[in-house]
Amino acid sequence: MARDLDDWSLAFSTLGAPGWSIQQVVDAVADYWYDGIELRVLDGALIDATTLDHEVRGEVARVLQKASVPIACFDSSVRLAKPETYPELRASLELAHDWRAPLVRVFGGLADPAKPSAGSYEEIADRLEPFLGVADSLGVSIVLDTHDVFSSAASTSALLDHVSHPRLGAAWDVRHTWRAGESAEDAVALLGDRLLYVHIKDARKTPDGPELCLLGQGHVPVRESLSVLRRVGYSGWISVEWEKHWHPELAEPEIALPQHARVLRRWFDAIGHEVR
Repeated sequence: MARDLDDWSLAFSTLGAPGWSIQQVVDAVADYWYDGIELRVLDGALIDATTLDHEVRGEVARVLQKASVPIACFDSSVRLAKPETYPELRASLELAHDWRAPLVRVFGGLADPAKPSAGSYEEIADRLEPFLGVADSLGVSIVLDTHDVFSSAASTSALLDHVSHPRLGAAWDVRHTWRAGESAEDAVALLGDRLLYVHIKDARKTPDGPELCLLGQGHVPVRESLSVLRRVGYSGWISVEWEKHWHPELAEPEIALPQHARVLRRWFDAIGHEVR
């Protein structure tokens, strides 16, 4: 299968295969035609950089190096509005450096979601500043997910406006900005050159709210989002976030991960021809 968009690399989050070992994850990269992985879960548990066993750290590094599989992003549980989570941020930056991951994902998590005031943003900016220095020294960037209180690109952009440091950017989850009522064009325009990472997932509209589904079977404008990214020259990772860890009823990774890769490669090819 030819890869027509050489500047786009495709990863999958281990949220989609929560019970897999690192060796199973690495094997799936080649088997399902991915380029790398996003690490969030291994062997059934969320990875916590503050408590991760040293032997596991070393084993992950050895398996990845032997297979020449890169980590696109390391996902933390850090919430920028919660100071008690910042020790995990430092540990995550150090772990990402050790694993040669260029990005650490964080959440916003305002203490009072009903009042996302400018003052709250300024407090986060002040608290985050020394950690951005650490990130810079380690060669790792922090990406704020468009998630929960920051599901809209507008709210994420508002926080980023208070932190001009180049080591802080955005991870665009196309489903969450869609749920927030933003078009793909608006989301990309709002995030601008702070957009460093992209999460792909699809969902159907139901009377009980959006329901996650296989790619192309829902209502999230994923293909449109990819076209917008291509038009603005985005050249970062595209990552499949199949949330099997949180939703055990979803299809098994052996079904979902290759399905997403097939659809995305087909769309990549079509979009590449559109812009030539």
